[in-house]
Amino acid sequence: MANNRKISRLDDLAFRALLRNSAFSISSEAQQLVYMRYLHKLDIPVFLQVIADANPAEVQKRLNDCPELAVAVIGTVTTVSGYTYENVTAVQLAYLMDDDELMTDVLLPAIKRLPLDMVRQAEEQLTEKMKEVEIQQTQFNPYDFAGLVKAIALDETLRHSGQPNNATQNAFAHLIEDFKPGNIAQGKSRIKEQLREVYRVCNDNWDLWSVNQLRWYLINIVGHLQTLVEKCFEQECSQGLSETANHKVPNARGVKINNRINDTELNYRGNADGSLVPGRDYYIEIIYGGGDTAVTSGTARHRSLECLNTHINNKNRQWEKIRNELTTLSKAPVVLPAPVRP
Repeated sequence: MANNRKISRLDDLAFRALLRNSAFSISSEAQQLVYMRYLHKLDIPVFLQVIADANPAEVQKRLNDCPELAVAVIGTVTTVSGYTYENVTAVQLAYLMDDDELMTDVLLPAIKRLPLDMVRQAEEQLTEKMKEVEIQQTQFNPYDFAGLVKAIALDETLRHSGQPNNATQNAFAHLIEDFKPGNIAQGKSRIKEQLREVYRVCNDNWDLWSVNQLRWYLINIVGHLQTLVEKCFEQECSQGLSETANHKVPNARGVKINNRINDTELNYRGNADGSLVPGRDYYIEIIYGGGDTAVTSGTARHRSLECLNTHINNKNRQWEKIRNELTTLSKAPVVLPAPVRP
C-alpha cells in the first residue's frame, strides 16, 4: 500500500513539474513508466480535441485533475472544419475556435488557480495569437466571387431548370478547391468573414437571379462554406444566431436543427442515413437554426447577414474583455513576506 501511495505522489509531482518547466528529469525506467501512465490518463491530444469540439464538460473534467493543462500544453489539432491548427495551446485554441464561453466559464477559472508566472504565460499566449489575427485582418481580402456570379447569371439552364451547366459547375469546382481546408500555423480561419461575403453577394443578386438560381446558390455555395465552420459556430447556428448573437443567450451546445425538408431528425451536418447533407441537399438557415432549401423573401434575407455581423462583433468584444482580464491578473502585485522582527 505504501508503495502505491509513493508511485501516485511521484506520478503527480513528475507531471506537474514538467508542465511548470521545472528542473525535474526522469532518471529511471520506473519513473518513466509512472510518467507515461499519467500522461495517458490526461491524454493531452484528447484534451485539445475536446476544446476544438466545443465540449466544456469534458474540458472541465480534465482541468479538475490538472489545471496546469490550461496553459502548459501545446499541440496540433484537426477540427471538424477540416483545418489543422499547428502548435497551439489550450488558450490559443479556444480563441481560434471563437469559443469565448468555454474560455470564460472553464479555462479562465482554472488559470486563476495557477501560480502568477503561469497566469502571465496565458496572457502572453492569447496576446500573441490575437496579434497574429489582427495582422491577418489588415491583409484580408474577401474571396472574389465575380467568376461564379457571372457563370450563374449567364446560365439559362440553371435559371429555368435548377440544374447548372458546365460553366457553372466548373466555377463551383474551382471554389471548392480554393476553399479546401489546410494547415494553419499563424492566424485563424477566416470562414466567418467569407460567409459574410457570400451572404452579401446573394443579397446583391437577389433581384437579378431567378428562384432556381438563388436556391442553387444557397444550397451549394452558402451550404458548402457552412461545412467549413468550427464546432462552436456550428452549435450557435444550430441554436440560431437570433438567440446566441442578438439576445446573448448562452450556447446550448447542441447541433440539432429544424428540418424544413422532410420529417427525419436533422443535425447541422446531416441526418443519420446520409440522405441529407449540407452543401448538397440544403443550407443552414442561421437566424433560427434550420436545414432549408427555400428561397425566402422580404427582410429575412438581410437578417442572416445582420445576425452574422452582430455575432462577429460581439465575439471580438468578448475576446478583448478576456484579454484585458488576463492582463489585469498577470499584473497582480507580488506580496512579499513580512520582515522577521529580531
